[in-house]
Amino acid sequence: MLFILSPTMAIAYSLASVNALGPIIISIIGALIFGIEYRSYTLRQLWVKGLTRLEVLLAKVMAIFTFILLFMLLTILVGMMFSYVTPAVFNLPMDLVNTKIITIKDYSLQMLGSIISLLLWGMFAGCITVLSKSLMAGIIVGFIYPTIESSVFHSWSVGQYLPLFIQKSMLPILFRDTAYGGIVSFYDMPNIYSLTKSMLFTLAYTLFFLLITWIALKKQRTLMP
Repeated sequence: MLFILSPTMAIAYSLASVNALGPIIISIIGALIFGIEYRSYTLRQLWVKGLTRLEVLLAKVMAIFTFILLFMLLTILVGMMFSYVTPAVFNLPMDLVNTKIITIKDYSLQMLGSIISLLLWGMFAGCITVLSKSLMAGIIVGFIYPTIESSVFHSWSVGQYLPLFIQKSMLPILFRDTAYGGIVSFYDMPNIYSLTKSMLFTLAYTLFFLLITWIALKKQRTLMP
C-alpha cells in the first residue's frame, strides 16, 4: 500500500530505506575499502610504515562506519526534503498520515539497529575481499549473497540462522510504524528472535567476520605488482 510521507515520520522512513538498500550498497563499499590495497598493491606499504594488522583493520572498519553515518545522514536529509515537497507537488491527502508522535528513544533505537545491521555487511564483504585478495570477488559476493539468501535460503530451515535473516528480523520491530507515514514497510518476519537477540546475533556475526579478517591479514603474504 502507498502511504503519505510526513515530516513526523521522515527519519523513520529514511532509516527504513537505508536498511532496505543498505546490505548491497555497504557490501560494495566494504569491498572497495578493503580491496583497494590489493588492487593498487599498496598493502605492503602499510606494513613498511610500521602499522600493525590490527591498526589497519580498525582504520578500515572506522572508514566503513563513517560511510554508514554519512549514508544515513544523506538519506534522512533527502527524506525530510521529500516529506515537504511530495505532498505539495502531488496534492496528496494528508489526512491519511499517522500523526502519532515518534520519540527520540524510537529514533535512537532505529539508528543503532541500522548501524549494527549495515556494519555487518560492510565487514562481510571486507572479509571476502581479504580472504580472496580480490576487490572484484568482494564486490560480486557482497552483491550476490544478500540476493541469494533473500530469495533462496530464506525459505530453508537453516535460513533462520544466517546473517541476513537475523538482521532483517529486527526491522519489522524497529520500524513497526513506518508504513503509516511513508512508502516503505517491511514484510512480516517469523517471530523467532526478539529485538535484543537479533541485534546481539547481528553484532556477533560482525565480530566473527572481523576476527576472520584479522587472522587472514596476519597470515597473508602481501602481493607484489
